[in-house]
Parts: sequence; C-alpha cells; structure tokens
Amino acid sequence: MIALISDVHGNLPALEAVLADIAALDAQPRVWCLGDITGYGASPAECVALVRERCEVTIAGNHDLAVVRDRRVSPEAVPGLFDGGPGAGIAHAQRTLDADAIAWLRTLAPSRTLDNVELHHGSARDPIWEYVRTPETATSHLVQQVRELGAVGHTHMPLLWELAPGTDLAQGGLMPDGSSIVLVRGTRRVFNPGSVGQPRDRDPRAAWATLQHGTLTFRRTEYDVERARADIAAAGLPAESGDRLELGW
Repeated sequence: MIALISDVHGNLPALEAVLADIAALDAQPRVWCLGDITGYGASPAECVALVRERCEVTIAGNHDLAVVRDRRVSPEAVPGLFDGGPGAGIAHAQRTLDADAIAWLRTLAPSRTLDNVELHHGSARDPIWEYVRTPETATSHLVQQVRELGAVGHTHMPLLWELAPGTDLAQGGLMPDGSSIVLVRGTRRVFNPGSVGQPRDRDPRAAWATLQHGTLTFRRTEYDVERARADIAAAGLPAESGDRLELGW
C-alpha cells in the first residue's frame, strides 16, 4: 500500500493521527509526502523528524522552500506573500529547526516521479505555486503531465481530475471521505490527497489517500484539534492559524 500525505504544516497531532491510521491499514506502508511539512503550525521540527523517519519520498512545498530561503520564494521574488500567519509560521520554523533539518529540507525538490506516478507540490506547469483546483488549471496540468497518474498538494483539498481521450476539459472535483476509484488505463488523472495539517474543504479532519491494487481511496482521520490550537497559542503564533483548524478552512 502507498499512502500519500501533503500539507502537514507543523500540525503534529494531525500527523501522528494519520500515521497511526496508515499503520493500522498496513504494517509496512510506503508513505509519500507531497510537501509543506512546515508553516502555520507549532511543531515544524517534530513534523520534519517524523516525515524523515516514516516517508519513503518527500518533495518540497512552497513553505518548506521559504524556510530554507530558496531564492524562488524569497521576499524579493514574492513580496508580501508570507506576511501574517504564513510569515509567522515560516519564521517559527526557521527559529526551531536545527541545522540538520534545514540541510535535509534543502535537498528536496518540488517535483519527482516515482513508480510511474508524477508528483508535484503545485502542478506540472508550476511545481511550486500553481493550485490545481479548477477544471481549467487541471486541464493545463494534465496536458503537461507525462505519466497517466499524477499527485499534487498545495490546495489543501481532496480532489480528483480526469482527462479522458478525445476530451478538451478535465472533469472532477472534491472527493468525500471513503471515495474510491479504480484506475483504469487510458485516462490521464491527477489527484490531491488533501491536507493533513490544515484542510480547507470545510471538514476539519486530516485528509490523506491510499493507492492499493490499482485503486485510489480518499480518507479522513479525526485528531485532537484543540491540542493543535493550544500548541499554536503556546508558540505565540497568530490565533487565526489555530481557529481555522476548527473550521476546516
């Protein structure tokens, strides 16, 4: 079984709960992380350590790149983008991650292909910044996606888009908990497992997905949201970063 997680954003209670659910399904799972381990949440160091330990492959998200001061996401390149809650989360990660964790984050790229599955944090067209969340952006992505199956993060929503042969516009959208699809050959697809640490589809439960025996399944996990909010407050991070966890937005 391959489990896909994304957008942990320093939320240790959510990550621990999801990893426990993954282990309950498979004693030796392969876990792939689609980026943004850091940002927003109170526990970037603990989340980085867990992802390093448990994930077979990890790609970089825009927050991770900002934490390591990658020039592509520098304040000069994107002025104002990391103000407020995002900026506070990045600064907190820069203060709390040790040199070894920072060095490891620097090794990550925002795209990778593994087992014939194309992985991007954003999209094939723009692996760092583009949100694949509309039929139009999904179509643009799928036209450039080399493999039949791709996985992306960044939108914080569990999504599936398909571009069947002979069609001009991708079809798909939000995928509720427990939704499964058999991946028949011949149709190009891209999916987003949703966010572990900061879902934005009005469902506060941590989101993730599994690939097993040619079937893609979207999953949700309950976790201690109040603990995550308390951790954010104790770290001196903006209250909005905790409040939105309760709303799933």
